[in-house]
Amino acid sequence: MAEVVIVLLLALLALLGGHGTHQAVCPPADGLHDSLCGNVDGRAGEERVGIAFGPGSSVWLVVRFADHSISKRIEDEETENPSVDRSFIFVNGLAALDRRPGLEVVVTVHEGASTAFGQLFRLEKDALRRIPIPSFFGGDFPYEGSVTHFNVIDCARKRSGLIWISGYGLDDSSHYIQDRTLYRLAGDKLAPVRRERSRPTVQQAGRFPEFAEPQPFPHCLVVRNARTA
Repeated sequence: MAEVVIVLLLALLALLGGHGTHQAVCPPADGLHDSLCGNVDGRAGEERVGIAFGPGSSVWLVVRFADHSISKRIEDEETENPSVDRSFIFVNGLAALDRRPGLEVVVTVHEGASTAFGQLFRLEKDALRRIPIPSFFGGDFPYEGSVTHFNVIDCARKRSGLIWISGYGLDDSSHYIQDRTLYRLAGDKLAPVRRERSRPTVQQAGRFPEFAEPQPFPHCLVVRNARTA
């Protein structure tokens, strides 16, 4: 009798499975570059997140579940260029940006001489949606920099839904112009909360928590790619 009950339970679980089922072990990384594992959808189990290179110059962000995958093309003026070094495109990690279950995906889409540029994505209703950054060209966020300028992005507090996007640029030989803008994450939108502007000395510039390393998101990247450590 007990064996019959077990068989029936297994059959019931199989019927309840299907599309969207999870497994304790992260799905395989076959065909994905710089992939990592984490809880993206907020349900039980882990998903595999990575980059796939398609035909031509197409680049795709992929989230792989136990029985299916979803993807979204990464669109950026640099990634559309077939001569771009694709090794610069990778998943930085998975971030705890707000109180919603699941983690957001942080991706570097291209790197310049000193500054890198990234994009944010979140999973909504089994689809990847991009969170564009206001006031920045193409909706990307810049991070890192050089002696003359530096840019950062970070959570004000983990799971708070508040994000600092800050930076400074050299004004003269002894001072920087420093901007800090606080945003609130609402769905797939960032709404500005307040902006601060100052003119610190070179020695005082960047003395705020969001300027910590490693960038990006030094305080709320729950799963970090070794390339960003």
